[in-house]
Amino acid sequence: MMSEILGPNVDERNGIRDRWLSDCRSRQRKSLIGDYKDNRFNGIFCGAAQLIFHLDEILSLGNRLKNENQKVKSLLYDLQDSRLITSSGGGNSSSSSSSSSSSSSSSSSSSSSSSSNSSSSSSNSGSRINSSNNSCSSILVEVIVVVVVVVVVVVVVVVVVILVVVVAAVVVVRVLVVVVVVEVVVVVVVVVVVVVVVVLVVVVVVVVVVVVSSIVVVIVIIIVVVVVVVVVVVVAEAAILGVDVVVVKVVVVVVVVVIVVVVVVVVVVVVVVEVIVVVVAAAAAAEEEEEEEEEEEVEKEEEEEEEEEIVVVFLVVGVVLVVVVVAIAVEVVLVIDTETLILPLPYGSL
Repeated sequence: MMSEILGPNVDERNGIRDRWLSDCRSRQRKSLIGDYKDNRFNGIFCGAAQLIFHLDEILSLGNRLKNENQKVKSLLYDLQDSRLITSSGGGNSSSSSSSSSSSSSSSSSSSSSSSSNSSSSSSNSGSRINSSNNSCSSILVEVIVVVVVVVVVVVVVVVVVILVVVVAAVVVVRVLVVVVVVEVVVVVVVVVVVVVVVVLVVVVVVVVVVVVSSIVVVIVIIIVVVVVVVVVVVVAEAAILGVDVVVVKVVVVVVVVVIVVVVVVVVVVVVVVEVIVVVVAAAAAAEEEEEEEEEEEVEKEEEEEEEEEIVVVFLVVGVVLVVVVVAIAVEVVLVIDTETLILPLPYGSL
């Protein structure tokens, strides 16, 4: 069956296998930064190719068993011929010797073909092991990226929720001391709105992280989440705690400018790294087609590129955490500024 599909010639079949394996590896290499759908397609493609190769190995083993069976049958026929010769007294010795020589030549040719099939299957098994290792390493890198992004989002959301709760507690204490019903309603509304916004943003980010695999898109979404939450919290605190409008505008503008600059720098760095990785991968694929001996060097370069991607992700995580620290500092400054409004109350200090 496999000889009807790929051809009876062993060299042609080996050439087809080598081309399929090289195409599979090049697809996996080019899709290291691509989307998960492409990776799934490449996984299906490579899995189908490996299944075909395993079937080919099974069929080659079956042919080998068949050849060995023919060899055993030929030996049995030789034994039967020798018995007939001894029983008949050597009457037809020339005909029996010619038949035995033809059967032995056919058995030797079948054994040589089976040995060539076994050697080709062993070489193909080594190349398949290398391709499976490459696919496992690319999947590990993607899992690390997704885990790091999810951890960053969770940290940002937890910090913002803590800040909102602290500021709301301070404001509620002030409202209870001053006993103003309108401010209580405003505090409750603002806290509810901020919590709803945070929950919606977290849901959107999680969905985007699961669906989209581009590192640039995920980074931009994380930093936009930080910008939105910081601005909402700062404006809400300014409106509730009575900070000067000019101070609030200056703080918000400074925070937004810093975060926008960070977004631009991070996006530029990641895009440059992605372009370099794609160019290096294309060059490695071309070299692999020209010279198969340089495959080990290309695999080493791919591992270094994956390490560079991991380093870029951790750098981005550090930048986002720095932005969160800046936001916390802004919150502390606002609370300290508002202590002049909170503490000197006519009812005494808190």
